[in-house]
Amino acid sequence: MRARVNGSWEATVPFWPKAAIRRRADRRLRHLARIAAQHVPFYRDRLARGEMHITELRGTVDLAGWPIVPPDALRDEPERLVSEQADLAHCVRFLSSGSTGGRKSVYVDHKSLIHNAVYGTLGKWVIFKLTGALFRLRSVAIIVGDGTLDELGQMYADAFGTPRSPVQGGQLEVFSPFEEKLEVINTIKPHVVAGVAGAVADFFLEAHDRGADVHRPKLIKGTAEGISPRLRQRLENDCGILVRLSYASVESLKIGFQCEVGDGYHIHEDVCAVRIVDDDGQELPEGETGRVIVTNLVNHATVLINYDQGDRGRLSTAPCPCGRRFKRLWLEETRETPMLRTPTRQVLHYGEVLRQVIDGPGFEAMQIIVESPDRWRVLIHTEDNTHHTWHDEIAERIERMTGDEIHVELNMNTPFEYSAGGKQLPVIIRCSDQPPYLRDSEC
Repeated sequence: MRARVNGSWEATVPFWPKAAIRRRADRRLRHLARIAAQHVPFYRDRLARGEMHITELRGTVDLAGWPIVPPDALRDEPERLVSEQADLAHCVRFLSSGSTGGRKSVYVDHKSLIHNAVYGTLGKWVIFKLTGALFRLRSVAIIVGDGTLDELGQMYADAFGTPRSPVQGGQLEVFSPFEEKLEVINTIKPHVVAGVAGAVADFFLEAHDRGADVHRPKLIKGTAEGISPRLRQRLENDCGILVRLSYASVESLKIGFQCEVGDGYHIHEDVCAVRIVDDDGQELPEGETGRVIVTNLVNHATVLINYDQGDRGRLSTAPCPCGRRFKRLWLEETRETPMLRTPTRQVLHYGEVLRQVIDGPGFEAMQIIVESPDRWRVLIHTEDNTHHTWHDEIAERIERMTGDEIHVELNMNTPFEYSAGGKQLPVIIRCSDQPPYLRDSEC
């Protein structure tokens, strides 16, 4: 199926009056609530028990009256959050990585994907303002092959066809050798390098530390996960490359983006409602830090109203110098996943290791603890004991992908470690004071 998207019209939405943005969001929420009440078991059952009332949900300001959907609900019984009206044969099913406490299945309908694609066009104006390039933009992407970004890219090509003014550029995988990345970037000379933020940052900091002759783009656009403020500062100050990030998830796809000013994430308010609550689920005043609660206003397949995103942040309605009227969100903890390295400095991303285990029967989640430069402890959670049929080969498979530089100790169904904020950490580096991780700790 091909679709036509009026991206130029939608690109004006962030500059609309706040009342107009709110009316659009409220209209979409009321329609979503009717679908939830009639066709989604999770909400229908709660309405029947009197735990919430659809008549009280007139707009996004009334979301506090509906229960918060915990991540466990999407992990343990994802089918109860899927609309019985949804044509799943024409939806795209995404699976989260399992890095935040278990894999979650989300069905996204075609119209929601169109909205997601349109909001990708909003970043083009930011790119133009920061690079001066638009129609002849050159770009290189560094991604995890077969990951969500790769899947989205192929899906959009199938749905919308080839764009009239295709971006000139190329694509690299995170595990591509440094020399290959260097050659591609020096050949294409991109205005923008996008993709997994940590991998992009790692390449340019490595090039800087080596004193390599590398083309430096005007902009790094992180589209998968965050990077620490220290890394961002090094990229901008030492390497002279601007950094702008986006905030997204499998559960809600695009949530927010950084404008040319780069201070906080502008929330896509007309397609995604964001609230901040305390640990008891009570709404917090503007500017106070708490749990990030998200409502995807346009996906009518897996319906998520008041979903606990698992992040912490604060909101502000204060005007941004860029002129956009969307609220801004500042995250307390970024979705940063440290890069994995071997003693000879081969670079790997968590997602590449995950590919070695994700199809195992009963697989739920994984955590990697780097105990020393040449020893990883890999923790895997499964839903039952079926892992005994496949787990013996996992350590050997991971060791092979690292060139046998790493000894892997596999721990099945042992407790994961969490951050101070309660988030499960995909990767923990215990030897940050030793090479090849030493530079990361000094950033």
